[in-house]
Amino acid sequence: MAPEKIIIDSDPGVDDVLALSLAFNNPEKLEVLLITLSHGNVGVELCLKNLVALFSVLENEREFRRQNELKEVDFGKPVVALGANKPMLKEHAHGEVDFIEEWEGFHGVDGLNGVHSRLPDLIQTDYRPAFDPVTTSLSNGASAFSNFTPSASPAHVEILNQLRTNDPKTITIVAIGPCTNLAMAALEDPETFARAKRVVIMGGAVRVSGNQTPRAEFNIYADPDAAAVLFNLTQKARAATLRGQMDVALVPLDVTSNHTLTRNTWREFSMDLISKGSPLALFLDSVLGKTFEKMVALTGTAIFGCHDPFTIYALLESKTVEWETGLDIRVETNGIWTRGETVFDTRGVVELTPGQKTIIRDNGGWFSGDLKNSISILKDSKADGDAFGHKLLEGIFL
Repeated sequence: MAPEKIIIDSDPGVDDVLALSLAFNNPEKLEVLLITLSHGNVGVELCLKNLVALFSVLENEREFRRQNELKEVDFGKPVVALGANKPMLKEHAHGEVDFIEEWEGFHGVDGLNGVHSRLPDLIQTDYRPAFDPVTTSLSNGASAFSNFTPSASPAHVEILNQLRTNDPKTITIVAIGPCTNLAMAALEDPETFARAKRVVIMGGAVRVSGNQTPRAEFNIYADPDAAAVLFNLTQKARAATLRGQMDVALVPLDVTSNHTLTRNTWREFSMDLISKGSPLALFLDSVLGKTFEKMVALTGTAIFGCHDPFTIYALLESKTVEWETGLDIRVETNGIWTRGETVFDTRGVVELTPGQKTIIRDNGGWFSGDLKNSISILKDSKADGDAFGHKLLEGIFL
């Protein structure tokens, strides 16, 4: 069976590099065509730096595995494109700025908890000119990179290019960061965007509390207007213009929070690889070591939530995960305290048939079928808790 073609939209922080490593180590199941970068954990320039560093590490890991007769890393040569560095329409409700260099944050100033200061030789080439339209037009900058193809086009344009040049309904778009790039693509050319097989979004807190505010999960909160654009593509009212409703699936905190990696699991699994000199194990050990220290300071436990890696895992293990379908989930874009909330109607009112009236005023069109969103959410897997941590590391290294 041919691997599933995917586009990964990411804001490379700690869990993103785990997710990308998992995708790259499973080319028989996933073919990564394109990686687009978004604002999120850090700004897009640092996201690009982190991604280039990961590619460098993976190239060294490939040679290490060949020499030690281990499973090779065969991640092809995906296109990489820079995307939006701020939300699509407006800043956050409470006046926060997107990025404050002095603010440490969960992912650290560089997005990987200081790995570039501890491992300063991760990147050996001047990668930035290859993404500049003027520089690229004057030279063949893309040929300098053996493991990825830099694009001078904006991320949303590159997403549309991939959808146009591949057969309809063959590409899954996976968003493990804010949805800005995807929404920009959908707004620029809805018909081409609708050629996607489905859009899988790590985001939202449907029946649980948020992690950025009491009601909002980080990725949705970072650009709720963009998320709302994507959710609204699933309405029946949009089916005619899009030649069918779009398939949008959510991997929310409701399920990702139950999939974790502990420091003990990491140490036990990586000990032998580190002693043998695995470049990827050494890199991740530097990133995760500081991350576990932060978790101990914040929560008292060395347990790391694997939100983004679990989203990729769900694609790899599509036959074992369970989905809940047809949910009318909407995004709050204006609330002072609830901006970014993924709202789900729990009142239990039966959907109206055409022309039917109800004694309850239908504020917001919650009872009307044509106006309702139809979102799938991932609700269960066969491996949660620390069992997932083992499966994640096996998927990255074995």
